Amino acid sequence: MEPTRLSSSEKIIFLRNTDLCAGLPVEVIEAISNITEEHNYKADEVLFHKGDIGDSLYLLVDGGISIQKNDNLGLEISQPGTCIGEMALIEENVSRSATVKVTEDTKLLKIMRHDFIELLEWNFQAVEGVFRVLNAKLRSNLTDFAASKSKEVAQQESMQITKTIQQSLLPSEEIEIPNITTASYFGSTGNFGGTYYDCIPLTEDRIGVFISHVVGKGPYPAILNAMIKSCLHPQVAFDPSVHSVMTIIKQTIRYLADVQMDITGCYMLIDTTAHKLKFANAGYLSILLYCSESREIVELKTTSNSLGFLSDDNHFMCDQREVGWQPHDILILFSDAIMEKQNLNGEAYGIDRLQRTIIAVADLSPHEIQWRILRDLGDHVTNALSGGNTMIAVIKAD
Repeated sequence: MEPTRLSSSEKIIFLRNTDLCAGLPVEVIEAISNITEEHNYKADEVLFHKGDIGDSLYLLVDGGISIQKNDNLGLEISQPGTCIGEMALIEENVSRSATVKVTEDTKLLKIMRHDFIELLEWNFQAVEGVFRVLNAKLRSNLTDFAASKSKEVAQQESMQITKTIQQSLLPSEEIEIPNITTASYFGSTGNFGGTYYDCIPLTEDRIGVFISHVVGKGPYPAILNAMIKSCLHPQVAFDPSVHSVMTIIKQTIRYLADVQMDITGCYMLIDTTAHKLKFANAGYLSILLYCSESREIVELKTTSNSLGFLSDDNHFMCDQREVGWQPHDILILFSDAIMEKQNLNGEAYGIDRLQRTIIAVADLSPHEIQWRILRDLGDHVTNALSGGNTMIAVIKAD
C-alpha cells in the first residue's frame, strides 16, 4: 500500500512547526513548501554515506533515522521536524559528515540546494531558518561533547567544525577573465576567525569582490559568513550594483541578530571596460589600491556604518564611492592580523612596510606579488603564520 502523501496545507502546517521555518512569514513558508519534495523510505535504506557530496536538506516528517559518524552505534532520531544535512543548503559541494540510515518506514521532505538558492534571489528571510538550525545543532553537539568527553576534546570538535566551514568559504579557484587576474592565500595556526573573501565573475568585463570579517569566538563567525555567502551569490546574479548588494547583506545580518557580533565588510564592483571601481566599505580597514600610472597606493576607506549587530544605527546608509581602474592597477585585500604581527623587538609589521613591498613588486603577477608579501612578512616575523589568520588577496588589471 502506497504511503499517504501530504496535502499542500498539511505540508505548510508541518513546516511551520519546524526549526527551519519557525517564526517566518506565511508567504516565505509557502515558498519553501513549494520547493520541497516528498520521499518515502523503507527500513535499512541509506539516505547518504559519510563523504558523499551533499546537494540537499531533509526534514523528518515521521519514522526514524540513525546518524552514524564512525563505527560506533548511530544516534537514533525520531523527532518530527528534525533537519538532516543542512550544511548542503549553504555551501556547494560540501561533504556529508555522517552516514544516515533509515530505521523504519519513514517520510522525509527534501529541499534541493539549487531550488533554495533560487528562492533566496527574491526572499533572503529564508536563510534565517537555516542559520537558526545550524546554531542550535552546533550548541547541542558541543554540549554533548563537553558532557561526554573532556573540555579539550569539545574545543577540538568546535575548531574542526569552524575549520570545515571556513575553508568552504574560500574561492575554489582563482579568477581568470579578460584583463583581470587574481591570487589569494589564507593561512591559520588553528585559530580560525571569521574572514570571508569572494571574487565573483559577472561578465567578461566585470567582477564583484566581497570581503567581510566577523569578530567572535567559536564556529559562529564562520557560520554567519556562510549565511552571507548564501545571500551574496544570488543577489549578485540578480543585481550586482553596490547599493543593492550591500543593502541585502545588511538586511540578512539584521534577520540573524540573535547572536551579538561586530561585522565589517566591503563590496567592490570592477568594470574593466569603463575603467571604474565602485565600492561601499562598511568598516573594513585593510584594502589598498595600487595606481599604476602614479605608482602610489590609496586606501579604500570606510564609507558606511558597520554591517554588524553592534552598530547603534538601524538605518544602514550605503555611501558608494568610485575610483579609477586602469591597466596594471592592483587591488590588495588582507587581514588585520598581518599589520599586527611583531618581530622579536615587539615592532609591528605595519602598513608602511606593506605599501613599500607592494610598490617594489607591482610589476609582477598576482601570485608573485602575494608570495613576495608573505616572504617579506616572514623576514619580519620568525613565524609569519603565528598570531592569527593570514589572508591576502591580490587582484590585478592586465
